[in-house]
Amino acid sequence: MAGSTLLITVFRFKLWDIRKLRSATTPRSKFGLLTLASGAWLALAPTLILELEDEYVRDDLTPTIDTGRGVEVLLIPHFVLTGIMLILVGRFIVLRNAALPANLWCWDGDRRNRSIALTIFYGLLCGAIVVLIAISIAGLPWALPSLSVGLYVIASTRAALICGGRKLADVAIPFHNSTTT
Repeated sequence: MAGSTLLITVFRFKLWDIRKLRSATTPRSKFGLLTLASGAWLALAPTLILELEDEYVRDDLTPTIDTGRGVEVLLIPHFVLTGIMLILVGRFIVLRNAALPANLWCWDGDRRNRSIALTIFYGLLCGAIVVLIAISIAGLPWALPSLSVGLYVIASTRAALICGGRKLADVAIPFHNSTTT
């Protein structure tokens, strides 16, 4: 799963030349970003169901865990309702002033403190996702694609908020050589 996720990432961002990473952008619209986030969130439900079934078949569940067959009945509505709430919060609170598409590495030099605060906050979220990715490589490999998309969604949200209503060409991009186009 890790290899196929990395392969898809290489093709999505055209990373056969690592220098292309600095031109990576967010999805083109808020709808696209929310669709990615929703798809990644909803894809976690079958992942957890597969893991529970696998542990049940291997008899790896400890006697203190009351899994009961049928936890899936409660899991799906939980993911759907939580996903709907996250979409509403994402669309109407977080992304209301977002500008898409944006470069993932954009920086607002005019509002430096805001850029630093957003970068730290979303950097901590990305760090948490990276820890979950590291844990899931051994314990829950089916979650790797969802967590990788989640990492991209968090980085895209940060970039969209920092760009805040300005066009892609108007925002400074660190490490960008001004002589190249």
